[in-house]
Amino acid sequence: MNHQCRAAALLAPFKQDRPDIRNTLDSERIKKIHQNRELFTSIAETVERGAENIPLRGHREDVKLDNQGPNVVAAENDGGDSLLQRLVETAPGNAKYTSKQIQNELIGTIGELIKSETVRKVNTARVWCLIADESTDRKTRELLVVACRYVYKSEKGYVIREDPVAIFDAFQTLSGLSEDEGTNTSQNFEERLDGKSLGRLLLSEITKFGLDMTKCIGQGYDKAASMSSLVNGAAGEIKRSYQLVDYFHCVSHATNLSCSKIVPVPILRNAQDVVRETISHVSSSAKRTRLLKKHLMSDNCRAETLIGLCTTRFVGRHESISRFWDSLSSIISTLNEMEGWLDREASSKAHLVRSCIEKPDMLIGLVYLNLFSSLLILLAESLQQKDGDLVRALELISSVKTTLEEMRTHAETEFHCLYTEVENMAKHIDVAMKVVQPRIASRSVYRTGVPNLDPKSHYRMAAFIPAMDAILLDFSLRYSSHFSHAAKLSSLIPTIVHCKNWDDLKEGYEKYKNLLSGTCTDLKIEFQIWKSYWSNVATAKPKTAISALNGCQEQIFPNIFVLLTILATLPVSTCEAERIFSKVNITCSALRSTTSEERLEELLFMQAYRNELPKNRRFKRKSEKYAVCFGVQDVYVKGNTPTDKLLKAECDKNILLFNLEELSCKKYLYSIYDLEDEVRYFT
Repeated sequence: MNHQCRAAALLAPFKQDRPDIRNTLDSERIKKIHQNRELFTSIAETVERGAENIPLRGHREDVKLDNQGPNVVAAENDGGDSLLQRLVETAPGNAKYTSKQIQNELIGTIGELIKSETVRKVNTARVWCLIADESTDRKTRELLVVACRYVYKSEKGYVIREDPVAIFDAFQTLSGLSEDEGTNTSQNFEERLDGKSLGRLLLSEITKFGLDMTKCIGQGYDKAASMSSLVNGAAGEIKRSYQLVDYFHCVSHATNLSCSKIVPVPILRNAQDVVRETISHVSSSAKRTRLLKKHLMSDNCRAETLIGLCTTRFVGRHESISRFWDSLSSIISTLNEMEGWLDREASSKAHLVRSCIEKPDMLIGLVYLNLFSSLLILLAESLQQKDGDLVRALELISSVKTTLEEMRTHAETEFHCLYTEVENMAKHIDVAMKVVQPRIASRSVYRTGVPNLDPKSHYRMAAFIPAMDAILLDFSLRYSSHFSHAAKLSSLIPTIVHCKNWDDLKEGYEKYKNLLSGTCTDLKIEFQIWKSYWSNVATAKPKTAISALNGCQEQIFPNIFVLLTILATLPVSTCEAERIFSKVNITCSALRSTTSEERLEELLFMQAYRNELPKNRRFKRKSEKYAVCFGVQDVYVKGNTPTDKLLKAECDKNILLFNLEELSCKKYLYSIYDLEDEVRYFT
């Protein structure tokens, strides 16, 4: 009882709005406190320039400021910040905040604050899904990005968030995990990054973050066997431990794989290779690029240069193919002029490439690629949105599939329009539309045995129809699991609920009944009322799970609210993890290839959450009772006495208390910040 009284007495000044008696008697002390706060604010905001990928220091960190190159604190001084100017000019040498130690501690603490806040948001969500992807960085580290998808209640209503929570070296972390478990006792032990190891690694790291796996209802990866296999992959390893965590293939990646099915068609494959070689040839030197630009400008083309084909995504090649088709006449003129050069390599390669372009097969394949890429690019871009909804994504996929089926049904009419466009281009570049008919075998095994028909019929049967059939077949097979998962709960969407019955929802209830508060009868009654409610609504009805969730009153439909939350949370794509890899390529550049794993993660967090970093750190009245000090990971009160434990529980979790003995930057902060007034330091 005594320690509780002592703790209450010590916490009393924090809980009251009365000013400190020392501040009342000494006005200069108050002025000094406010000046220190403003100065600390400017320094913290300066360090946040790391979110803009601006280096804080030069490459020589262990020498004095005058010899080491750029420093952001000094640069802000030159930019007119009077507070930092006073700091750099008048502060002692050990309190200027220009050393690597204090700046790195500031970066580290910002990263830890971001991570802890993200984990807190995920744990407050009703359910969440795991998203992960791996890639190799410039330092040849196997980076694994872990993100969480969940429904978050913002000021504007419920929204879908996909937030990264960790970026770490998979091999290094797995090696440490194996040492802890005692599995690598052999001297010649081989560390394998297989599916089971990745699953074990993900479970270990998620537990370390403090995430609740019992709330996890899905996992989204690409189609790599080590991640997606339900037998020996990471998905299967996690599924065996948590039955609700179903695997979802990234729909954006699945769309790209479906599109790539047209490449094995010989005419389309050869056309794509010719485009790649042509762009590589005319863009390999400044002289050739200048010549191409001159012809493009003379022909009034919309593009001033060509774009190389994307090496990983078929739909990413749309802009390149579209520019190539629109600039085909200028490209041929460029190659014709290049053939007369004295440079033998450039001349001979230009002749070979031009000979390939001026063929009917090339024109047909090019217009096919342009058609299919333009048809699927809209689908791919919509599937890459951060707030993607599984129901909306599947509706878009169904719409594209319906369009392809209609084109396949009316193949002659659709191909007639394409062939007319090819004939116009052939006349413009003076190419005769003739078919070099290959030998027709009695039984064709390796290619389509098209009879000797006119050019129009030949190209329709040899290229257009096979490419269309390949995409349609892959669409039907690749998205079957997505449709089956969504069908369990999509009957709750208001636009289609009028034509659904209880049997359509029963399977979803059986799967997620442990997450519901009501019984089967309760949900059945709720579903009937929900169906009747939206049948009487004459205005526009929600079409997606998240919009339906915002139109659902939790007090009236508690079980339907949970099911809609689950449907909105189911993963759509792994694009958020891939966005982090894009930031890795920018941050971990050739000059920063030695950046440590921890520092890289902290800088990437600052970039990923740049819009959520405080824009103004001017302390308000409510928080003036505490000191915000950087350098520790959590609320810290030294000691293990009952009083200390109670204080640690009472303190705000968003406030960091400074341990002067354990932190190496004590000289800097103690001289620049009045800790005595703001922090009650207990020993």
